[in-house]
Amino acid sequence: MDRPGRNGGTLRSFQKGQSGNRAGRPKGSRNRSTVALELLQMSQSIVNPLTGERDLLSVEEIITILQIREAFKGNTRAYVALMDSAYGKPDRAVDYGNPVINLSSASNPSLLIREQLGERIHLLQTRIVESQPLLDSSRHDVEVDKPQSCQDQNRTGSRG
Repeated sequence: MDRPGRNGGTLRSFQKGQSGNRAGRPKGSRNRSTVALELLQMSQSIVNPLTGERDLLSVEEIITILQIREAFKGNTRAYVALMDSAYGKPDRAVDYGNPVINLSSASNPSLLIREQLGERIHLLQTRIVESQPLLDSSRHDVEVDKPQSCQDQNRTGSRG
C-alpha cells in the first residue's frame, strides 16, 4: 500500500516476509571484527625491545609493545590506554590527597602558597630524575621482518 512521504514522494509498505534490500549482505561474508582479529593474530619475527632477543610475536603483541614505548616517552594517552586495557577503566575518580592550604591563619598567604608549590615542584622533579634511567633503557628500535600469518606459523611450527 502506497502512502505519502516527505518531499512529495511515496512510501511503500513491505509485503510480509519480504525485505527492503533483496540483495542484502552476501551469505558467508565476514564481519569487520572477524577480519580485524585475524590481522591482529598474524605473526612477525622482530627483535623484542623488552628482551633484546629476536622473537615471533603477534601483531597485537607488537602494537602493545609500541604502546608501552610511547608511554615511557611520556605519551599520557598511550599510558591511559594501556592502564585501561590492563585494569579496566576506573569507575570513580581517585582522590590524590592534595591538602587544602589554610590561608586564613597565614601571616603572608602568597609566601605560604609559594612554599607549598615549591615543595610539590621539588617532589615532581625528584620523581622525574629517579625515573630517567628507566626511560633511557626503554629506547630501543624495533626491527620488523616480513609478516607471517598464523596459518603459516601453524604449518611450520617454528618460533623465532
